[in-house]
Amino acid sequence: MLQAEENKEQELQKISSETIIQAKENVLLGITNSSKTYNHKEKEIVATHAAAKIIISQVKNTHFLSSVSLIPRSSDKILTLFAKEQTPNILLKETLIQEITILLAGKVAEEVICEKTIDKACSDFVEAFHKSQELTRFFGYNSISVKDKEDLQRDILKNVFLMPKL
Repeated sequence: MLQAEENKEQELQKISSETIIQAKENVLLGITNSSKTYNHKEKEIVATHAAAKIIISQVKNTHFLSSVSLIPRSSDKILTLFAKEQTPNILLKETLIQEITILLAGKVAEEVICEKTIDKACSDFVEAFHKSQELTRFFGYNSISVKDKEDLQRDILKNVFLMPKL
């Protein structure tokens, strides 16, 4: 009986190297959404999206985006990491517009080059929207109506989205 319990304990304590690798990925990169996988075409679109952001960042000569890494995870899942330089205070209108342009450049590349888009860039839209809000706050648009402010933010995002296409 005692021998059986010891054997059972030893079996429970064995951890495979795959489990360790998965645990390390989960700690460093976050838990993956196991229900979403990417086919070859979607991976190509994500790579194009990331490359466009780096190219526009270099063309605009900004340090908002310094590098892109595409990390394969669990065979057919991928994770894109962006190393951004942290800026505590944004002082120039051009800096904000450049950052919004870079955020939306990936989606433009998806539409223009791949002629197909995927939902991977939702966080880019959210961040671009927040930056457009920051832009309106920065330039003292708090005194205008909410409707006018929303129209202004929409115009900023629309104009910046069209810039990389030209």
